[in-house]
Amino acid sequence: MIKKVFELFKPFKKENSQSVEEKIDSLFDDLENETIKISLGSDLESFCEDFSMNISVFREEMKSQYGFILPPVRIKSDYGLQENELQVWVNEKCIYTEFLVPSKNYLESEIPNILQEIFDKNISEIFSNNLAEKYVNQVQKNNCWLVWNLTSRLSVVEIKAILVDLINQKKSIGNITYIFEKICEQLYLEESFLERKPHKISERLIKIL
Repeated sequence: MIKKVFELFKPFKKENSQSVEEKIDSLFDDLENETIKISLGSDLESFCEDFSMNISVFREEMKSQYGFILPPVRIKSDYGLQENELQVWVNEKCIYTEFLVPSKNYLESEIPNILQEIFDKNISEIFSNNLAEKYVNQVQKNNCWLVWNLTSRLSVVEIKAILVDLINQKKSIGNITYIFEKICEQLYLEESFLERKPHKISERLIKIL
């Protein structure tokens, strides 16, 4: 049985100062429990390397386009599946099942589409509360006053909801400190402060970002 962990968080080129994204990235190095798991039937297990390469490319695209750090992915064979079956699990929950043609040409064209579909439909599951908390903790190291202002009014769950809304609307959260500043600005508006509805805040942010 193939039981090899494909870590997508390969070391970046070291510089004197790390970005917030790189610091969050490095937090996964000691992560014991997998977040995302891809299980492959026996006819697909020989394509593990293809899946790994495509996921690495996809991860970089997500980071570049959305500023989103995709959690680690583990790829393994599962002889309990049908021969050409693929399943994707997030936090021990199966979120996607598909039957694929075990052909290199087919998979080369389909894997990117599958990954995008999984991301688009399950971003709220993939972007866990724990990951949102990592973003908060990293910003706090450089601007504790900003984070205090933010977390005194919104919970991590509510912050996550706003960030997911932004990604769903194709907005980048790469400059997460700036995003937090804009959220705080919205919280000081009377209506937003009284309602404290994350999706209302998201609607305003989308217009100004």
